[in-house]
Amino acid sequence: KSLERLDISDAFSAEFYQDNYDYDCDHRTMSRPYDDQMMECIRSLTHLKRLDLGCGDGESQRHLFNYMLGRNIVSELEERSSYGDFEFTMNYFAKPEEWSSMTR
Repeated sequence: KSLERLDISDAFSAEFYQDNYDYDCDHRTMSRPYDDQMMECIRSLTHLKRLDLGCGDGESQRHLFNYMLGRNIVSELEERSSYGDFEFTMNYFAKPEEWSSMTR
């Protein structure tokens, strides 16, 4: 058995952010505290069918991208979702799947 759905809404904390702002770098690809751990986690979940990231409103997303998770990581997750690897959402109102499997 393996995890099929991961809901990590509100699981990020800005306390790990290092304030070493580099005005000369490309801020779309600048590394954030959770980038490596997020991708390592997703790669290890071979049966993942749905990833709920939360941070659905604009202010929450701005805070996420500025201090915790890089936009390039979210773009990679969206791209993998478009290939059908798993469903990806960024809202607070994602409902769980119906309890329909006879094997559960």
